Amino acid sequence: MVVEAMKMEHTVTAPLAGVVAKLPVRAGAQVALDAVLAVIEEA
Repeated sequence: MVVEAMKMEHTVTAPLAGVVAKLPVRAGAQVALDAVLAVIEEA
């Protein structure tokens, strides 16, 4: 996942291999610090 902040792109990687179970935010939405961006279920 890539998050843009102040015109800079930051890559966010999952801490484990798995499948995306939920995406609680939409593309282009503003998110708060420490917000859950994706829920990953272990493969």
